[in-house]
Amino acid sequence: HIIGTYLLENPVNGICEIGTGNGGLTMFLGLWGLRLGCPVYTIDNYDRLVDSRIPYILNKLEVNRIEADIFSGDVTNGTICPPLKEIILTCKPIYLICDNGYKTGEFLMSVPFLSPGSLISIHDWSSTTKMEDIIDVVNEYHLEPINEHGWLEKDMRFATWRLPK
Repeated sequence: HIIGTYLLENPVNGICEIGTGNGGLTMFLGLWGLRLGCPVYTIDNYDRLVDSRIPYILNKLEVNRIEADIFSGDVTNGTICPPLKEIILTCKPIYLICDNGYKTGEFLMSVPFLSPGSLISIHDWSSTTKMEDIIDVVNEYHLEPINEHGWLEKDMRFATWRLPK
């Protein structure tokens, strides 16, 4: 899986997923967290896990589940959801995956808090977010695209950047 390649080639001290959804990607990230020895967090506005076995599995994978409003901060004043900000500032560098309801906003509010070497992905690339939506921030922070030619490959639709060291 391409995410595993990113994690092996770009060491991080934590993984955070914005948008737990049904927990499929969360379980996958939990396995990688165990393999790499780093904490994994997932943040969602409310518990969407309809399969009662998923919370048990996530607990066994040591995934930290946080229920919080991602947009509770005031982005115009440079603040973001306090739990998300704390995770980003604690796990330097971090791999952050924007996969909730407003991926463009999640990306735009998070990039300013990322440390050098961090990775950030947007899931559902081209259907929810396009380059023109984020190009100013990409340029301002000199984000480096990773595997850009593969962003639409195999229906993955994962666009990923690295903040230079």
